[in-house]
Amino acid sequence: MSNEATRVTAHGPQDEERPGGYGPAGGYGQPDGPGPAGAEPERDASKEAAETVLKAFGGIRGMIDMTLPGLVYIVAFNITHKVPVAAWSALALCAVFVVVRLARRETIQHAFSGVFGVAIGAWISMKTGKAEDFYLPGLLWNVGYCLALAVSALVRWPMIGLMLGPITGEMFTWRKQNPGRLAAYTKATWAWVLIMA
Repeated sequence: MSNEATRVTAHGPQDEERPGGYGPAGGYGQPDGPGPAGAEPERDASKEAAETVLKAFGGIRGMIDMTLPGLVYIVAFNITHKVPVAAWSALALCAVFVVVRLARRETIQHAFSGVFGVAIGAWISMKTGKAEDFYLPGLLWNVGYCLALAVSALVRWPMIGLMLGPITGEMFTWRKQNPGRLAAYTKATWAWVLIMA
């Protein structure tokens, strides 16, 4: 018995593959691949969206610059129970961040944004004498940003797509020419609505 006959007997008839991996010739098999045709572009768009949002906040370092002063404020107030001490402690940390970035010749955009936000919160809390008022500007900003994100997703102009389009070079063509990206940007925008909420 020939090798070909042995192969057919042992494993059954071997159908020819159609070009492009669409299963046996004359059949209607599904394309080979990891998943649905639109899954890969949607995953790529979601990844790009996440990276762009992180960059918008200055990466991990920018996030630290903007959030750590608030933590210092909480710790300082709980130790001293004095609003001015807590406020000045947070402002001092912001100033340190700016000086360090200047010394390393890095952008101070996000560190300065932190100083601006902390300064407004510190001024309000010292004026009212209420420690919780330190967070009022941030709270109002979050509410406004959250509403803007939600509205953009509802009207099918997701803000994440508006941020990413000019960066990727496709501008806003993804709205009508790439349904997968529109879906991914919309999901990413709703995810940020939840985070901000």
